[in-house]
Amino acid sequence: MGRSAVSRRLALISLLAIAMIVVPAVTSLPSGISGVKDTGCNCHGTEASPSVTASISGLPEAYNASETYTVTVSFTGGPSVDGNANLGGFNLWASAGTLASVDSSAQLWGPSEASHTTEGNDQRSWVLEWTAPDSGSAVEFILHTNSVNGNEGDSGSSGDMWARAQVTVLGFGPEVLPDADPFKVLATLIVVSTVLLSIVVLYVFYRNNPDGF
Repeated sequence: MGRSAVSRRLALISLLAIAMIVVPAVTSLPSGISGVKDTGCNCHGTEASPSVTASISGLPEAYNASETYTVTVSFTGGPSVDGNANLGGFNLWASAGTLASVDSSAQLWGPSEASHTTEGNDQRSWVLEWTAPDSGSAVEFILHTNSVNGNEGDSGSSGDMWARAQVTVLGFGPEVLPDADPFKVLATLIVVSTVLLSIVVLYVFYRNNPDGF
């Protein structure tokens, strides 16, 4: 076998290996999707669509340590209409804490990532549980949703649209106080200093001439 033939085979094997690694991370299927936190659902369009709105509800403004919250992820708009073979899907990622599915419409890709299932791709809303971490750091949530027309077949995902939403939940650490107005601080110091100086002067006069008071 010639050197060129060996090189071609090695190149082909390398390409196949790369494809096996990359494709699962970026391909959206009716059975769910993972690894789209940064790239988005680009197999349903190269960019997020303004016609679709993704939303996350049920999260507090600031979480309590280790408390469990019921979270609803959903979308509106796009080509998804009742009667389609499929309506849509989602991927939710959290920077901390633990996600959990509450029914067969959602599945986990790890403790901090969840998506729809085959059973859950005929709806526009999904319910999950999120258990907050035991530390006080803020937690970031990134949601991607697909609004699909269900054409599948030869048309694939043509005409589908997706959207992105991002929410930050504050930790439970001590409240950060706003910066004080430097002019108010200076005025307060002047008033306090004047009062203290007056007290000292009066005390000195009293010590020197108590009958004068």
